[in-house]
Amino acid sequence: MAGEEFPLWETIPPWGSLPVEQYLIKNWNHSSTDAPSQQRRRLIYRFLERDEITEEFLLDERPPRVPTPEEISLILHPWRSDNVIRRKAYYMSKDSVLVFLRTHYDPEDDGKVNEWVYETDLFEDNSWWACLNDPHLFNFGSNWQRVYEIVPEVASFVDRTQRFAPSRELHCFRASLKRNPPTKEQKAAHECTDKRRKIPEESENRLRDINIAAYIVIADQEAFRSGLLRLLCLDDRQNIIREVRVDQKPAEITELILQRDPILGL
Repeated sequence: MAGEEFPLWETIPPWGSLPVEQYLIKNWNHSSTDAPSQQRRRLIYRFLERDEITEEFLLDERPPRVPTPEEISLILHPWRSDNVIRRKAYYMSKDSVLVFLRTHYDPEDDGKVNEWVYETDLFEDNSWWACLNDPHLFNFGSNWQRVYEIVPEVASFVDRTQRFAPSRELHCFRASLKRNPPTKEQKAAHECTDKRRKIPEESENRLRDINIAAYIVIADQEAFRSGLLRLLCLDDRQNIIREVRVDQKPAEITELILQRDPILGL
């Protein structure tokens, strides 16, 4: 669809420039008897479990070690041969934004996706790379976590050896909200939602101490049925620390995150 097209001026990131690619080629065991897909999957999850960021695994368009043709053909290319996905992974590595993941596919629902993503300001200029909408790659049903095996960059990395700093997502959403302030109607709807959903005070206090690493909004089967998207707040171990169903209003979603709203328990 037109909304999935990427700007023509965007270049394909060189092989090895993405942090996960450096990790894979450095830690690949060429003597392993496991199938490449099995070893690759295991290494991806180890990559997500790292406790600290080292310089060699930072995003670098001039990678510290250029993969050999053999490493590209065995390790990297069979995994992500789609240049569009590699472009999206590159930008997700650079910026933490709300990611839209569609996990339920029915051609009759395509119009709803256009309404949610491309005909609103939900992702502003980021819609082409912050939206994961491909039935051949992301038709996960309820098992949305499989997205990490294809685009581990969805999980924003937090250096656990450093003190927690305010998440980059809040700065992104703060700028977004300033450009697109909520209308009076949206504020009223938000206040009504706040009254309907109460969160125990103990839970609120506990969750405020947890660093939010990523936000994902999921268009699953229930979302298409009810019109309510599933918004997930994830910690740096990819655990769901809060989730809520929200409607498609971009101002409401950005406001919930920016204000660390009680609805989210943040």
